[in-house]
Amino acid sequence: MRHTSHLILCCLLALAGLSGCGADLIEDPIMTAKVNGRDFTACKGSGKNIALPKDNVEISYSGDNTLKIKGTDSCKDTMRVIRLEIRNITGPGTYVLDHATTPQGTSTGNTASLQFPYFRPANLTGPLTTDAQHTGRVILTEFDAAQRVLSGTFEMDLYDASSGLLYRVREGKLDKASF
Repeated sequence: MRHTSHLILCCLLALAGLSGCGADLIEDPIMTAKVNGRDFTACKGSGKNIALPKDNVEISYSGDNTLKIKGTDSCKDTMRVIRLEIRNITGPGTYVLDHATTPQGTSTGNTASLQFPYFRPANLTGPLTTDAQHTGRVILTEFDAAQRVLSGTFEMDLYDASSGLLYRVREGKLDKASF
C-alpha cells in the first residue's frame, strides 16, 4: 500500500511539473516583456520555485564591449525567442536598437530580433528584426562589469519585410541578470 501511494504521489508531481510552464511559480524571472500584448517570461534555473522551463536566459559580454542577450519563453502555445545585441556598452545608459539582423544573425550595429523556432505565424520565414524604420531601445539602469550583473528595461518594434508582419515588444525588463 505504501509503495502504491508513493508511486501515485510521484506521478502527480511529475504531471504537475510537465503540464505547463509554471509561470505562476516563478518568483525571480530574469527577463519579462509583453509581445503584442501577450506575456513573455524567460527565467534562469536558480532552483527557486521554478517548475519548467529552466535556463532560458543566456547573456554574454565580450572583450569588445558587446552585450548579447537571448531570452526564450516556451511556456505558452509556441516558443518565442528575443535576442538583443548591443555594442560599445560602457555602463548604464540608453542604447538605441536600429540596425537590421542578416539572415545569418549578424549585424554591425545594435539589433533586436524575435524568432519563432517552431510554430511560426503565417508567411513568416525568418526572424522579425529592428531596422532604420523599426527601432527600439534598451535602458540599462545597472551595469556592473566587475560583479557581472545588469538590470534595465527595453522596448522595440520588430518587422519582417517578406511577410509584412510587425510585432511590438513593450514593458521589457531585465532584473539582476548575471553574465
